[in-house]
Amino acid sequence: QQQSNQQQGTSATLACPDCMTVLCRDCQQHETYHHQFRAMFVFSCLVLKTETLAYDLKEKRRKKPAVKGKEELVNPVKCAVCETIVAVFDKEEVYHFFNVLAT
Repeated sequence: QQQSNQQQGTSATLACPDCMTVLCRDCQQHETYHHQFRAMFVFSCLVLKTETLAYDLKEKRRKKPAVKGKEELVNPVKCAVCETIVAVFDKEEVYHFFNVLAT
């Protein structure tokens, strides 16, 4: 499966950890956090537009201290089948998966 994914230019096929529904077939694995993936095209995912999460942005350069008060707003994403939270959706319309099974 991994060789097939690499030939297609994707890091993995992502599935919901609770009901095993396929959520994404074309994604990119995070360089540092290997259990996280990002994608633009997904299946069986619902963005909760009425809910907003905020997290502090960190500077990419480690020499500069992080600027306090800068944060990014994202919406939680749940599996459309079992309603498990599997990702967040950002303002650039990218899904960031963190609670998934990767194959």
